[in-house]
Amino acid sequence: MRTKHLIIFLPLVVVALYAYRWPVKPQDKAHGINATLGEMRVDTLGNPDHFHAGVDIAESGDSIYCPDTSIVDTTEWKSNWIGRFRYIHASLDTFLQGDTILPGCVIGYITGTHLHFRESSTRLSPHDALNPLDSLALTPYYDSTNPHIDSVKFYR
Repeated sequence: MRTKHLIIFLPLVVVALYAYRWPVKPQDKAHGINATLGEMRVDTLGNPDHFHAGVDIAESGDSIYCPDTSIVDTTEWKSNWIGRFRYIHASLDTFLQGDTILPGCVIGYITGTHLHFRESSTRLSPHDALNPLDSLALTPYYDSTNPHIDSVKFYR
């Protein structure tokens, strides 16, 4: 009987360990998303250029809060990384190498019309972006938008 309870309880613990809060206030409510991971981006001539490597959170001029415990590496901070998260269109506060930042602490401010938020497992490659909208990531998140396709393009 005890084994049965352990098997049911274990997946709940895993979700709680890996899910993290939103980097904007309120951290415990879902926010609008302007762009998602993997969308094709084009250059100024309209040619396919790269895939979007994060999500754009529809906030502007607000504080940015640490979504999960992060340890600062100064080389990461210089390119807007704090721990495994990257913040673009943002002005980050200065931290020292080895600083531990706890969830809910202000780490900077949004400087554009949205916050580009990226999660990564290593930061050594531009192709290792993880999906912040995964069920084990930003929480709570729900998508209430009906799918809409404007056009379909195929690229070689």
